[in-house]
Amino acid sequence: MRFFAEKSLAKFPKFASVNTTAEHTTLGDASTDLITVGQALHWFDPETTSREFSRILKKNGHLFVVYNDRDKNDAFMKDYDGVVRKHAKDRANVPEVNDHYLSKFFRDAKYSRFQLSNRQLLDFEGLLGRMMSASYMPGPTDEARFSALKEDAGSLFKSYEKMGKVRLAYDTVIFLGRIQI
Repeated sequence: MRFFAEKSLAKFPKFASVNTTAEHTTLGDASTDLITVGQALHWFDPETTSREFSRILKKNGHLFVVYNDRDKNDAFMKDYDGVVRKHAKDRANVPEVNDHYLSKFFRDAKYSRFQLSNRQLLDFEGLLGRMMSASYMPGPTDEARFSALKEDAGSLFKSYEKMGKVRLAYDTVIFLGRIQI
């Protein structure tokens, strides 16, 4: 993702990519108005990251966290999840990003929560690419497992495609608040 961001955003003179972690950003004290975390808060050490975020945020700064959650009521997404579960390898046990977990980051466990529907139309290559974008899914170098994934993804695609596309249904959930000190 970092490589993609660097390639896509290189044309903007103020864009800077820093090879570091959320726990040790190397940014200056009180240098940031808004910290944005996309689909990754669960990978951070809450205590160390909260201290670092508090250090780099300006007095009235905020933390903005966004997650895309699969729509659990959508038939295609249930079957999509079944294919992912079948082929996933070494999938990390990710904590649920709920009120208890978020309270480790947001001051007084207070934040605003927003939710919107997010629909993505993908052709077969896009669907397969989406599946392979997860670190725990097999890629082309793992020929046998990738072949099985591609076959199951193809069956899933054929079952649901309309006009050469399938629709992935997500709920984009956004949390915005002040950081825990």
